[in-house]
Amino acid sequence: KGVAWIAFSHDRDAASAKAIINALAVRKFMPEAHLLLAEIADYEGDQTEKLRHLKKFKSLVSTPRYRSMYHKYLAMLEAEEFNNAAGALKIAGEEIVNRPTPQSYDLLAWGYYHQKEFAKALAIASQKVEHQNYEPDALYHLGMIYHANGDNAKALQYLTTALESEFELGPALSRKIRTAIQNI
Repeated sequence: KGVAWIAFSHDRDAASAKAIINALAVRKFMPEAHLLLAEIADYEGDQTEKLRHLKKFKSLVSTPRYRSMYHKYLAMLEAEEFNNAAGALKIAGEEIVNRPTPQSYDLLAWGYYHQKEFAKALAIASQKVEHQNYEPDALYHLGMIYHANGDNAKALQYLTTALESEFELGPALSRKIRTAIQNI
């Protein structure tokens, strides 16, 4: 999977990345392969293929056996891709009960952001995530939440810092961050 990610994120070689991940997926149960394939499809502008892979991922990990292992991805997909902020908030709430970490609270704040409850998102993010979680996706979320609340200086700070991890974020999210920075 790492080689596929390098081919995609560093080399921007979507064809090689897809070939690698498809070869792996036939040998092993890998629901997360569908996330990478969805991201590649998004990068290539194929929204139909992206949605197909996102739905496949969701169906594979929504069983009780796997669901809690993939809470982060499910919550983010519900909020960002399926326009289901309420579903994202439900998953984030379950995650907080199981693991009340800054990463779990980031999911909650992101759910409120997508529900357009920006002040609530900021209250949670500033108390439970900021200065406690330095993952690039959490920094991106902080930037967007601050921007929605009118604090463009902090928004730029967090978005710029997130973009320093472009390889980890991948081309699609990096493109979103660049667009957000340009719009501030």
